[in-house]
Amino acid sequence: METPQDSLLEKFRDQVELFSSFSNEEILTVLKMSSDKLRLSLGDVIFREGTPANKMYVILSGSVRITRSLGLDGEEELAVLNHGQIFGEMGLIDAAPRSARATSAQDGTILLTLSENSLKELSSELIYKFYKNFSSLLARRLRAANDQTTRLAASERLLTTQVRRLTASDSAFRERLRGADLRDADLTGADLRKTDFRGALLMGGKFRNANLRDTSFRGADLNGVQFTDVDMRGSDFTGADLRGAVFRGTNLDMTKFSEAQIAEMKVSSEIGEEVVGVHKPAFEMSVDGEPDES
Repeated sequence: METPQDSLLEKFRDQVELFSSFSNEEILTVLKMSSDKLRLSLGDVIFREGTPANKMYVILSGSVRITRSLGLDGEEELAVLNHGQIFGEMGLIDAAPRSARATSAQDGTILLTLSENSLKELSSELIYKFYKNFSSLLARRLRAANDQTTRLAASERLLTTQVRRLTASDSAFRERLRGADLRDADLTGADLRKTDFRGALLMGGKFRNANLRDTSFRGADLNGVQFTDVDMRGSDFTGADLRGAVFRGTNLDMTKFSEAQIAEMKVSSEIGEEVVGVHKPAFEMSVDGEPDES
């Protein structure tokens, strides 16, 4: 006759994929070996980005929000995980620092924690089952991530093609790109004269043989953007994030950089390349933002 405990364990096995092949007795063994159970309130931090990782978590009830930092622009939500899902599992694989932040998404969230040391106390048969299920789960996640990457790449190609066509044919469209999300966009050859990119997200983008004359990038995120053979005369980068940006063969006459973040920004010319904001800058910023080639 099935007991209430058996019923609870079967429900646990059905809802937590990691233990799908475990018997009731085996699940009980793992639960007893668990290093801790956490009861959380809304907003409680489970771990922070960059902190050491040596355990994983199973959501017994409630939900968890996974985010990553976007620097000065706050954070980006990666996922909201619910009952039965696991997270932080890579901490048991490579012990690398956490790549994201995890917080409780609701009151009463309960987590089961499993550390590397607690798993070492299991029998070899249970460890084999655990890592077999773990590998299957990671493989499915990897396939899903690959599918998503493929869809995103196709979407980005379509988006950048549309932007090029619209900016070439519709000058009014250039005024409607303020705050646009064009991360990793390839805008090679685009005519973007006098475009309003204020507050736009352009990190990782590529501008090659493009016309950016008199374009406003005020407050835009241009982290890691590459500008190659671009006419940027009169452009305004006031308050923009240019960390890691690269300028090669660009015309920067009358360009404004007041209050821009320029750490690790590289400016190349015929006489070589210099890193701005680390050693001797390639040019100094005057009060009004114009280069002072002294």
